[in-house]
Amino acid sequence: MRKWLVVTKWCSLLVMALVLCLVVGVAPAAGAGGVRYVDKYVARDCQNKDPCYTSIQAAVNAAQPGDTIYVFPATYNAGVDLSQMDPEGDITLITVDANGNPAPGTVTVDNPGDNPEIYTGNPPFDGDVTIDGFVLRSLYSAIDLRVGGGLPPAPAGAQGGLGPALTRDVVIRNVDASNTGEDGIEVRAEGDVTITDCTTNGNNGAGIHVWQTLGDVTITGCTSNENRCEFAAIEGSIECRPWGIAVRGAGGKVTIEDCTANGNEGEGIVVEPLRFGGQEVGPAGVANPDSVTITGCTTNGNGYDGVLVRGRGLDASLGVDLDGGGVTIKNCTSNGNEESGFDPEGILGTLSIQDCIARDNGAGVDLDDMWEAESILVNGSIICGNECGVLIEGDRKLRGDGGINLEGNWWGCPGGPEAAGCDPICEDLVDSIAVDFTPWIAKITDSATVDPVSVGQPTVVSFQFSGNPTAVYLGKGPGDLRGPAPFTVTTDNGRLDGN
Repeated sequence: MRKWLVVTKWCSLLVMALVLCLVVGVAPAAGAGGVRYVDKYVARDCQNKDPCYTSIQAAVNAAQPGDTIYVFPATYNAGVDLSQMDPEGDITLITVDANGNPAPGTVTVDNPGDNPEIYTGNPPFDGDVTIDGFVLRSLYSAIDLRVGGGLPPAPAGAQGGLGPALTRDVVIRNVDASNTGEDGIEVRAEGDVTITDCTTNGNNGAGIHVWQTLGDVTITGCTSNENRCEFAAIEGSIECRPWGIAVRGAGGKVTIEDCTANGNEGEGIVVEPLRFGGQEVGPAGVANPDSVTITGCTTNGNGYDGVLVRGRGLDASLGVDLDGGGVTIKNCTSNGNEESGFDPEGILGTLSIQDCIARDNGAGVDLDDMWEAESILVNGSIICGNECGVLIEGDRKLRGDGGINLEGNWWGCPGGPEAAGCDPICEDLVDSIAVDFTPWIAKITDSATVDPVSVGQPTVVSFQFSGNPTAVYLGKGPGDLRGPAPFTVTTDNGRLDGN
């Protein structure tokens, strides 16, 4: 039984915007609207750029739809309520250095009050929001956003009772939202959400929490480690859910790439479908098959699962189908988690787990709740040191006829999962399920080809499996340096470049 500590939350939602398509040393390009500047230090006076404000909130209050606000280096001890913009519209917040060039990490917002650092109110903020480059510290969530143009009624006779969303999008880049009293970054949007190159460590809640989003969600290059539920900070309460990265309720595609979510009290990565009574909503969900793609991620040492992906499951009330788009997990490392390395549940399309590492978990891959899948593929992965390499329980037949394909994996010994000392495939009442785990990788060679072999020159090292797949390169598939592997690599200069 999972128990979550309870923490407080006075303020609901937080929105902030930043744009990042900037080149160092070149003055940033403005958005569709005007340009405004913020400089806490009157003597510096925004480097004589105009209009210049001494607080971020003052610039937001004066902004017009489409404006870009450049913030000069300083620590600003006040939160920023984007909903004070009048009229509301697209807004971008970017940090710059003392010369006015883009410079992530040069601006800190530390709000001592009762609100997050950058936030929106209710109803949702009516505009796109971009936030780029800030360091945020808070007793609450650092970023708490809700954006959208509203959901008008559906035309007569339409199912679901919802018309197309008037979408508003959120982009968050280069933000450090760590050691806050609640979630580091929390976003709800009636459009797309893109979060890139952010750090959300040590929060009293989730590192990144995206929920009730009608569009696509893309999270890349983020680090979200050691998030916990350690205290009830402030009056009022919400459930504290100490995930690393969580996407709960996405109407479109979910893509999580090259992220790290280690040592969290809950799961490392959690993805759940949009929940609107089983009805598909949102333009992204209607136009494209829903799908979840998780690639190049590391989820080690979490208190529950490394990666948990929930589809509709056996209970239709949990959410919409994944429309056959299915779930793909590739080139990920998930080791030393208390429960499972990879735990897909209730996926109705195809599940594909390829070229991953799952070591020293309760179960490497938990397929216990996958009886409505069309097919299940787990191939080319290192699955060893787990109590169960793959867990399969139940006596129901898969919805599709693809069966469960577990070929081409390394099970910790040459004899495969039926041999003593190998990770077992734990089965219970599955006579009706076709499970194929042969052939398996019988040996990982300790030799490698190196070319060229000149000291101080770039070197390519190719590791060869003596089974299937035929070749795996460093940084691609089993053996990825993001997690432990059955070999160690050193170089003459201590540096590894590229793949």
